[in-house]
Amino acid sequence: MNATIKSHLISFILNLSLVAVVVLLTYFLTPRTYESIFCRYLSSCGGGWVDYGPVLWAVALYTLLISLFLVTFGGLLRYWWVGVCNAPVFLLILYLALPPLVNIQNFDFFGTIYLLGVWSIYIAGGLASGLVIRKIIQKLVPGVMAKIS
Repeated sequence: MNATIKSHLISFILNLSLVAVVVLLTYFLTPRTYESIFCRYLSSCGGGWVDYGPVLWAVALYTLLISLFLVTFGGLLRYWWVGVCNAPVFLLILYLALPPLVNIQNFDFFGTIYLLGVWSIYIAGGLASGLVIRKIIQKLVPGVMAKIS
């Protein structure tokens, strides 16, 4: 097998396993961190008939963790994987935020910009933290990161 094909295949398996780990971490960490982090520091919880806070927190946690884990431990094309894994969330935000063309006069552009801005802060935080952690690991344990990337 060609060396480049082998390295791309190993990188694909590594990145796919990181995505699976992030999905499982998001699933298990959302109920445990929702009350302690989201309700206390980011938003007020409850107060309505239906509370969408845990769903919003799961999306934010997934976005942060996928960026952090793929940049820190990802193989080749790690930034492409971050974009592909965050694209469904971006499309979901656009679908929920953009109104049908019939109600365009009632559309809140600032709410959509705010929602996309907060989401991009989670991505930027994950990318920046991942880069810092990756550089620290490269300096402290250079052999480990050489095997991964």
